[in-house]
Amino acid sequence: MCDMLRGWYPPTSKEYERLWDEDLIVLDASVLLTLYRYGDRVRSEFLDTLEQFTERLSVPYQAALEYQRNRLGVIEDQHNAYNRLRSDLNQVVDRVSGAVGAFARHPRLEVAQITREFDSALARALSYLSSVEAKDLEGDSDQGPSEKDTIRDRLTLLLAGRVGASFADAEVFAIEKEGELRYAKSIPPGYRDREKPDDRRYGDLLVWRQILKRASDGNPDVIYVTDDRKDDWWWIERGKTIGPRPELIDEFSRQSDGVFYMYTPDVFLGRAGVYLGRTLSDEVVGEVQEVARQRARRRRGQSPRTIRHIALLEDEKRDVLEEIARLRAADSRVRSSLVNERRSELRRTGEQQREKALWRIDRLLAELSATPDGNAVRDEDFLREQLALAEHSLYTLDEELGLSEQMGPGAVEEQVREILQSLEARVVDYDSELAHLKQSARDD
Repeated sequence: MCDMLRGWYPPTSKEYERLWDEDLIVLDASVLLTLYRYGDRVRSEFLDTLEQFTERLSVPYQAALEYQRNRLGVIEDQHNAYNRLRSDLNQVVDRVSGAVGAFARHPRLEVAQITREFDSALARALSYLSSVEAKDLEGDSDQGPSEKDTIRDRLTLLLAGRVGASFADAEVFAIEKEGELRYAKSIPPGYRDREKPDDRRYGDLLVWRQILKRASDGNPDVIYVTDDRKDDWWWIERGKTIGPRPELIDEFSRQSDGVFYMYTPDVFLGRAGVYLGRTLSDEVVGEVQEVARQRARRRRGQSPRTIRHIALLEDEKRDVLEEIARLRAADSRVRSSLVNERRSELRRTGEQQREKALWRIDRLLAELSATPDGNAVRDEDFLREQLALAEHSLYTLDEELGLSEQMGPGAVEEQVREILQSLEARVVDYDSELAHLKQSARDD
């Protein structure tokens, strides 16, 4: 039965031994791109390991092409991490300032002490962030299209003569047509990409076809190393990864008499270390695994930050829709009450924003008096601009909602129409931002 259904059985001990002694090691674009996500130590360890197998390495043409196309985007993502983290920390400042300010008159809590402790911790975090960013910008990782990229330079030497040939246009067209049929029946690999744009939809299938061609040309045994964790490559049962999809092993065995097996980067690194007699530290293995987990969450659109953002926007949108429904269903007396209620709420919000900006200015001025800093001065200017905007917004709000308590029916109805238009515009904005977030999660 094993001979007829090879895909459902793992390689034998002899086949494993042959794989590591003689196999062709095929690298996917995701592995090459993930090198940019590792720290220096892990990246060096990974490249050193690959160099031990130089004569047996291979990269399908499609994988090499995807690496070149996506390289700068991955580099930019790593640099943008500094600004994203800095933005998150600034949001924390806003939340903490509001929370601390609410207890300013508490009989026992020393709000000033809490503020100093928080400011000190935040200053250390921002200082560390800035120092790492400065080193990054001064080093070779600040790559542009014509600038030095030490990672690509090393890969270029390592993979010289190791990239497979491309398919002719007619072959690519035929494979894409085949892909339409395979994806419709969920035949691996690549069918999870069927919703992607046309130019990205069949990349996995092209890689697979190039692997099969290389195997049929005299390289019967293949280890495929990929950081793609989707179930159109992997056999996953109840959340546990068993191995390559059985269909892939069966299809490979029909094209070649050899053995096909797959590893993720972390498992490959560990198995290669055993084969080479090298011991990897837990720190190295842990970082490789953590990078993989982060990418998996992004692919599923399930990063904690994305989940919270989407949930928050959907809650806010639901509240707005409920307010629209309440306004439309209300009679004139209730509408008048709702208009006054909304006017008061908007004024309270504007005043809270103004108080928060003032609180932040006071805190920053205290910091400046202790340790003058150019960046802090720029922050002060920024905060003063924000304060001016808040004051202008409050002034505008007071003007727009400065109606007498005894408004006539016509004035109330006009206010209701304006409020409804404003609320409906907010719903459109929510829909647009939610669609963007969800699409970004799918594209990742």
